[in-house]
Amino acid sequence: MKNKSSFVQKSHFKIYDAIIPMFRLITTVILMVLMIHYRKTTLNWNFSFIVVYLIYGMILLAFPKLRILIVWKYPIIIGLCETLMLSYGLSITGGFDSILYFSYIFIIVFFGIVHKVINLFIVTIFIGACYFGIAIFDGGLTFYAMFRLLFLFALAIFIGLIYGKTNDYSAKLLEQDQLTGLYNRQYFFSVLEDYIKDTSKEKKQFLLFMIDVNDFKKINDTFGHLEGDKILCDVAYLLKQEIGTSGIVARYGGDEFVILIADKNSIDATPIKEQLQDTIKEFFSNRISLSIGYASFPMNGTDSQVLFQLADEEMYKEKIKHKTTS
Repeated sequence: MKNKSSFVQKSHFKIYDAIIPMFRLITTVILMVLMIHYRKTTLNWNFSFIVVYLIYGMILLAFPKLRILIVWKYPIIIGLCETLMLSYGLSITGGFDSILYFSYIFIIVFFGIVHKVINLFIVTIFIGACYFGIAIFDGGLTFYAMFRLLFLFALAIFIGLIYGKTNDYSAKLLEQDQLTGLYNRQYFFSVLEDYIKDTSKEKKQFLLFMIDVNDFKKINDTFGHLEGDKILCDVAYLLKQEIGTSGIVARYGGDEFVILIADKNSIDATPIKEQLQDTIKEFFSNRISLSIGYASFPMNGTDSQVLFQLADEEMYKEKIKHKTTS
């Protein structure tokens, strides 16, 4: 199943991808200015460092696919590379007093906003080790250097905590139906595609249920939309309680719901369907009923659209039967 935070992380990609080349350009300019200030612009290892750093930035700028690969598949590589190069820049532009210290903060904020918290802490520990080494090499770990070091770790922890909570909340917004609290249609489709891939590999099967609340328009017209919303929330709660941890329940749209139940062994849909209908009728004292259609994977198909169509057709037949008998 997909990582719930993956949608959120990818939503930051365009910002991240745009800032990387800009960060490289600004840092290079600062390095060159500092080199001039410290009179280290002669053709030596220090000047060569600027050239290497500039080439590194130009390669990432010129090859978007390489940049994307590093950013999303191997983010730690870019973090460690940036840290190593900036640490060398610090060592030749004033040591732990160098203005490039603020580039460390930039990297930490970068990783905190875009990547997983674990990556943020790995990069921060590496930054701390590099800065600690610079301070020791530059004459000892003074109180000022220690304060700056502690600030880096405090910033990483703060960003990690804030981003962790924000990321969880954002992920919920992206996958949750705001009225009922169930999963929404978009997230359900993504989970369904994952199930199809997984079940194909492991020879499992699952049932897809399409559910419609009968005469819901009449309920809205008679009692109002607030009462209709309350009924939808109650139906959603009851469906979720009945399915429990054996499946996933989502709001498909309007008064329609979808359920996915997977198992290694064969699943009989009829008892599940009857249990859901009985639960709703009992709770609402027969005032509310459901029309339910279902399709089985792989018996009825191996494509999500085909399964949805079959389940929807079965549900529609149930609705016609309900209208003719009521």
